[in-house]
Amino acid sequence: MSKINRNEPPLFEVDGKAVLTGLRRGDKLGRYAILAVRDPLGFSKDAADVIADSMTDVREITRNSMFTVLSGCYQDAQIIVCSTGSGGADTEIAMVDLMQYGGVDTFLRIGTSGTQRPDLNVGDIVITSGAVRDEGLTKEYIDACYPAIVVIGQLIDALQSGRCDPKRTALMLAQTCGPCRATNYPALLRKALCEAGFGDVPVLTLSGGSLNNQPGFAISARLLHRLILGCLYGDMLQRVSLSTRAHERNAGDTDDRLAHWMNRVKFSAARGDSSLFKSHMRSIVRDFSAIRQAHAPLPRVGIVGEILLKYHPDANNQVLRHIMEEGGEPVLTDLMDFFLYCLLDPVYLWRHMGGKAFPAFSNWLLIKRIESLRDAMRRALEGSRFLPVSRIADLARSVRGIVSTGNQAGEGWLLTAEMLELIDHGVGNVLCLQPFGCLPNHITGKGVLKELKRIRPHANLMAVDYDPGSSEANQLNRIKLFMTVAHSRIPQEAQGDHAPASLNESVAQLAGRLRDNLKGKLENTIGGSGNSGDEVTNLA
Repeated sequence: MSKINRNEPPLFEVDGKAVLTGLRRGDKLGRYAILAVRDPLGFSKDAADVIADSMTDVREITRNSMFTVLSGCYQDAQIIVCSTGSGGADTEIAMVDLMQYGGVDTFLRIGTSGTQRPDLNVGDIVITSGAVRDEGLTKEYIDACYPAIVVIGQLIDALQSGRCDPKRTALMLAQTCGPCRATNYPALLRKALCEAGFGDVPVLTLSGGSLNNQPGFAISARLLHRLILGCLYGDMLQRVSLSTRAHERNAGDTDDRLAHWMNRVKFSAARGDSSLFKSHMRSIVRDFSAIRQAHAPLPRVGIVGEILLKYHPDANNQVLRHIMEEGGEPVLTDLMDFFLYCLLDPVYLWRHMGGKAFPAFSNWLLIKRIESLRDAMRRALEGSRFLPVSRIADLARSVRGIVSTGNQAGEGWLLTAEMLELIDHGVGNVLCLQPFGCLPNHITGKGVLKELKRIRPHANLMAVDYDPGSSEANQLNRIKLFMTVAHSRIPQEAQGDHAPASLNESVAQLAGRLRDNLKGKLENTIGGSGNSGDEVTNLA
């Protein structure tokens, strides 16, 4: 970090208050500060509060969804405790503001790390004496999170282009509460706004945990209900339009029908009419099923991955269009599944990691409500040519033995579950789109491909990385190769040459393998008696 000039006015300040941390000019905080990552796994207590429990005369300096700053005494020394989001961006912001506003000159950063040393175990405390970063390679490969670059760039462009009046515009950005670099997005956005000359534009944050104090904005139960209906409408229209467009006999029929329904549902979603929603589900399936279809078989290609990359056509370099140009039918899983996955996380934390009961119970009730609305989608899709809608509980159960539902960073266990869901519903080709620098998604995405191919040997799977420096030509070449394999498998899929599509069939196959292995061992033990083998078969 470059040397800080304390006499130089801070860049991100409004009325003597730091925009990001909430610190005020003139705060006498002392020399010493402890920095810690806040709430990395959704624990009930902030990291700063945990550390402050060992201090006396504790007072709160500032607290928002990004930073908590506390002051207290430990063994006659004045100590500042500051919790931040994960990653270097939030840490740098906290350090700069603490130096400029509070006179802090000594920092202790507490964090977690992996190791390759066999003598270090989980829970061991390691005090480092230095770090290496300026070796050259990290300057090429360590960058801001790719989705952050896309999202923040779009928001700044909307202001700079004149499409939005900065004096009448507020920006809203989703923020995660878990171990994900999306925690840094609001801070990065505010920094980008200040540097672009839009420091007065307010930023609202939506978070599954705590919200900033945002006067004039609140999520009411009625607004939440309308948001849920809007998301479900979008999922259904996406589901039927993608399938229909790939097979339509007359080009443009699907787009015309989609425009018609988009105009209708935006008003019904705004009204929050659940009864009309159920009626619309049946009508949507009926209308899109009536569009004339070509009969040539097309390989279905499922798209999973990081939430922005999966749905944003600019971020994924128009992957849906490329799949259709290569003669495939793209299939996208529902956006609502991601929100249900997030809602399910506190339930896991309560059951297995000492999390709070109230968030778990309230989230469980909300999941039940959403699933009851999705029942209308399920009934409407029964007997149609469109893929059915799975329940989030079934998706969670499907990954047992592959990944734990405790994998909650990034898209976590849902990424694996979506691939299994697609494969078991006849979508044997799956593309996994991931930001290059997203470790969690690589673990539960690219990291499970080998195991998925083992248990679903018929599956055609490929992971594709996206980043500002990624070669679009390389991505397209990989997708073309992937589609070549997909087309070569159409005759096999038509003949039913694939892995079991149901759990019962999978269990039956596993039981058969176990029976055969046991039979062979018994025959070797007792000299190859056929009667013993028959007995084993009968018992199995």
